[in-house]
Amino acid sequence: MTEGAKVTEGAWYRSFFDERYLDFYPVLRRATVAPEDAAFVARVLGLEPGARVLDLGCGTGRHSVALAQLGLRVTGLDLSEHLLARARATEEAAGIAVEWLRRDLRDLDGLGPFDAVVSLFTAFGFFGDVEDERVLQAVARVLNPGGRFLLDLTNHLGYLCRFPPEVWHESEVAVLRERNQLEVETGTLVTERTAFLKGGGVMEMPASRVRAYLPHEILAMLRRAGLEVLPNSSGRRPWRRK
Repeated sequence: MTEGAKVTEGAWYRSFFDERYLDFYPVLRRATVAPEDAAFVARVLGLEPGARVLDLGCGTGRHSVALAQLGLRVTGLDLSEHLLARARATEEAAGIAVEWLRRDLRDLDGLGPFDAVVSLFTAFGFFGDVEDERVLQAVARVLNPGGRFLLDLTNHLGYLCRFPPEVWHESEVAVLRERNQLEVETGTLVTERTAFLKGGGVMEMPASRVRAYLPHEILAMLRRAGLEVLPNSSGRRPWRRK
């Protein structure tokens, strides 16, 4: 990693993305979801076979592998060695080639250029306003001129209107509880997660702290980073390097 992209010791994301994370989000194990997402990404970004794509915060590699199966040349980048081990297993099972890199999201030095960068399943907002903007600046640097960036985020403008302080849902292995608190001073969504295992026992996860950017905030950050907003017929907005 570069000097400016050091990972903060004790930061919540260092210990969050492990087996507990996979148990808490069963969608990560479903085989049908990622191919559908990948097909949408390729369509909305206009990607043709052979295009170079960076999956930023790739996690278990489900989207990276699905994008590679469409004929794209994919690099998957994540900080969690646990999730990258899962990604390599997914790649091997699919019989497809993906390049995997263990790096902080802010550290893209020496990579690219890419025809597209994607950030899926809310893999953004982990570092605070200044450092999150560094992620976007790094994305702009590694894109080809005219290259496109798709950023998948929760729309907190709508979410906060029905802000749930507590949410319960059930997976194959546990009954899951999320307790949410919004720190209004920083716009940070703090979530504590507890799994009550069906076989007995309780599993606690580290509290996550994700910046809940409003649309006007993220749009301003993207433009400052040198990315141009593109409307499209789907109603979603990819961004491209100017």
